[in-house]
Amino acid sequence: MREDQQLEIFIRKHYSSMCAVALRFIGSPDIAQDITQEVIIKFWKNRANYENIKSTDNFLYTMITCEAHKERNNITTILR
Repeated sequence: MREDQQLEIFIRKHYSSMCAVALRFIGSPDIAQDITQEVIIKFWKNRANYENIKSTDNFLYTMITCEAHKERNNITTILR
């Protein structure tokens, strides 16, 4: 299977749930989608380093929550 096909399958499998998690933390659908796209790109570019992960779902959840927290902190800092 080609890499672009693998990426498409990966996105179909994980995108919605990742967006939902980010949205719970951020409250903005647009920002949640941006965070999700950034995390997918990070994960995909570095996936060779993640071969020993036991649960991709848990790992992605951790990545998305960390990025959402960072974004929420950035928004809070800007609003001060």
